[in-house]
Amino acid sequence: MNDLLSKKLQRLDQFLLSDAVGNDAMLLSELDGFLSGLIVCPDMIMPSEWMPVIWGHEPPVYDNIKQAETVSNLILEHYNQISRQLDKRRHSPVFDIDTRNDDVMWETWIDGFGQ
Repeated sequence: MNDLLSKKLQRLDQFLLSDAVGNDAMLLSELDGFLSGLIVCPDMIMPSEWMPVIWGHEPPVYDNIKQAETVSNLILEHYNQISRQLDKRRHSPVFDIDTRNDDVMWETWIDGFGQ
């Protein structure tokens, strides 16, 4: 998956996989599905309501305020990008790929969408 991601999504992916987040934080594919679900929901859900869901039971431990702002901005930028793609009917979901056999692991995305 990483070869196809933008630099910003690669940075977000690295953070989501880092020790700064708990074990139950979303993976990038799950986050992509989650944000897609929020966007197609008929009710507007404010980021203050859905942002904590990304992290699971433990909020991330940021190195500093700049890192917290950067990560929040990366998430919101991805949300806006998905929204623009869906408006144009050109959304390309972020799926994990099983490197052993190149299978698309869509289940993680669906789990995020369902939340």
